[in-house]
Amino acid sequence: MNLAYVLCLLAGLSALPGSVGRGEAAAYIGSAACGKCHPAEYAGQSQSGHAWALWRATDHPLAKYYTSAGNWRRDPSFLFEFSRKSDQFIVQAFDFATRQSLGLPVEWAFGAGRHAVTFVSRASGDVYIEYAFSFYPDSKTMDLTPGHRLMQADSLPKAMGVLHKIADPQNLQGGGIEKCFGCHSTGPVERTADGLKPSEPGVRCEVCHGPGRAHIKAVMEGRLELARGTIQNPHRMSAEKINEFCGSCHRFPGPDFAVNWNAVWNVRHQPPYLRQSRCFLESRGQLSCFTCHSPHAPLRTGDARFYAEKCMGCHAKTAKPPAAICLHETAGDCVHCHMPTVAVTSHLQFVNHWIGIYGNGNKLKPQTKARAIAAVQQ
Repeated sequence: MNLAYVLCLLAGLSALPGSVGRGEAAAYIGSAACGKCHPAEYAGQSQSGHAWALWRATDHPLAKYYTSAGNWRRDPSFLFEFSRKSDQFIVQAFDFATRQSLGLPVEWAFGAGRHAVTFVSRASGDVYIEYAFSFYPDSKTMDLTPGHRLMQADSLPKAMGVLHKIADPQNLQGGGIEKCFGCHSTGPVERTADGLKPSEPGVRCEVCHGPGRAHIKAVMEGRLELARGTIQNPHRMSAEKINEFCGSCHRFPGPDFAVNWNAVWNVRHQPPYLRQSRCFLESRGQLSCFTCHSPHAPLRTGDARFYAEKCMGCHAKTAKPPAAICLHETAGDCVHCHMPTVAVTSHLQFVNHWIGIYGNGNKLKPQTKARAIAAVQQ
């Protein structure tokens, strides 16, 4: 059975023409060109989760584990088999209740694989499918994609995943699947006869610094003052602007967005949580994502001392004005208590960026100021 025909027939979706202007795409030069003048930054950023945010499915560094992950079953009667044929990663799905089967090459792999890898393919025209299965490195198995647990799976096409248009103001926070590609790649996402074509997979230099063609042209011409004005440097932004900038992809909601602070899934949206913390509110405009995370390096996962030193930049006896120091922790692991790890699913855990004093097993919201002071004094 032809999957593209079945999926689009069920969804009732139609084609939507349009493409990115070639002039816009031509302004981007790619991270390798940036790396010729900035080799250290390029080398470090190339190892970051940002740089690994989008791959062709067969090119992903974890692709060798896809087929060894074994078959995946989805209730009530669906079986998914994974295979590698030539240069394609194939999923074959079966419904034992109806004896139907569907097969499709898996085109795109979203995610660096530090948490999960979610798969996407073009179904037909401007319709893409976000598969119901994702690869989880913690167990090296396929399991249900985050956000799909409540999706209805009463037929084989629906069990395969969720359909998205390229552009859809009613879906994926008003952007359609094109917005997903945009946040996981660099430069314009072109619409071609063969589907969406990212300028450069992964979040690379020009996402933060802007298109580099005018910059490199000015450098080659020796016009250095002009060169500085043709590139942007997020470090010159205020902390609020940096957090909004990072949050444009890390789900920073607008001022009218009502955040459900009791929903565990929202913990993965770091900027709005950081913005709630007293550390941000009392930082006098200094605390930003860049305070703890270098955009040119991988996360320092498991390095408690590194992050504790960031905290001690303010929470030290010599700080001006003096800032309180934790009275309980002596091992130098501030994050463990004040930014607790929250289990979102059986596979996924995220650090809560609402920095504060937590108690009574509540990892979603810190205690009120009065309760926090009482807890510290105990």
